[in-house]
Amino acid sequence: MIVAKDVVWNSYISDQFKHRSFPYYDQLTSIYAKDRAIGKNAQIATDIVEEIDATM
Repeated sequence: MIVAKDVVWNSYISDQFKHRSFPYYDQLTSIYAKDRAIGKNAQIATDIVEEIDATM
């Protein structure tokens, strides 16, 4: 589930997913679950959310 403030939905996330599930989530996680950014500039989702919250 994607949880975001309205301003984030309006700016970054397609409205088609706002009030419904993403039908291919399980299949995509099995494909991409092990792909992760590494290195000094890599961020996890919580880092990004904190950065967005800090700018609002």
